[in-house]
Amino acid sequence: MRPAIGVVAIVQFVYSWNDSFRPLIILTRQEIYTLPVILGSFAVQQAVVLYEVIAAAITLATIPMVIVILFGQTQFIWGLTMGAVKA
Repeated sequence: MRPAIGVVAIVQFVYSWNDSFRPLIILTRQEIYTLPVILGSFAVQQAVVLYEVIAAAITLATIPMVIVILFGQTQFIWGLTMGAVKA
């Protein structure tokens, strides 16, 4: 049961981290926007798009997701393997 919970936790974290449509609709104050919404609105608000700043921000935004996947990698692979093998 533990590998399956690990897989679900990692997939849910990645989904929640990348979700930008639902927070864009639900959140009304700019102070509580999530990171994907801020990154998306940053490119729209500027008269001149600064691609290097956006690329740097996106790179920094992926660091927490990479850390979670690296630490949960063994659980993730174990859970996928246990689900694919017939007992």
